Amino acid sequence: MFFSILLLAHIQAAAVPIILGIKSINKFKHIVKDKFIPFGFIFLGLASISEMIDHTQTSWIYVDHSSLFNWLFYSFLSLGLTCLSISVIKNKFIQIINFCISLCSIISYFLFDKTIALLFQVIISIFLIINWQRVFKDWLFILYPIFGIFFTTLFGTTLSISGDQFWHVLIGPSGTISVLTFYLVLKRSGKKLT
Repeated sequence: MFFSILLLAHIQAAAVPIILGIKSINKFKHIVKDKFIPFGFIFLGLASISEMIDHTQTSWIYVDHSSLFNWLFYSFLSLGLTCLSISVIKNKFIQIINFCISLCSIISYFLFDKTIALLFQVIISIFLIINWQRVFKDWLFILYPIFGIFFTTLFGTTLSISGDQFWHVLIGPSGTISVLTFYLVLKRSGKKLT
């Protein structure tokens, strides 16, 4: 029973962003670089798929380790957040900086370790929060740092420390709430920005 719940939590974490990515194609024309939006969502879905494949190597027990699929998880997560961030930026230089930080996150995972990659992902998230709040000024966006950063980190840290797989079930839905937040903010922005 627990395995079924865990599997469902992971499947929805992959399916929801991919579905939202497909729904986003040519939908948000009022956004500066709207072509990046579907890629952002789809990359987030691919991150979850990579994590699921990684879990098959550990019998679906969360193990804090480095592997090819764990690297793909962090890489797709970095690319997804970066695409969403640069979709609202007009300045090419700042877009390039965002993309370079994403590349640093991807490369540093293998050159150094996951901790350095996570540091770059924190910077990516800060850029995303600043850029989206500056453009959308939507109170709903507060749900992203609450669920996408605070709760996923809290649940992941508690899982790592305790080893209790119950916390593993909560990470995917928490991330999905943050993904839905991105989509809802984009949808609401059509009324405000047009």
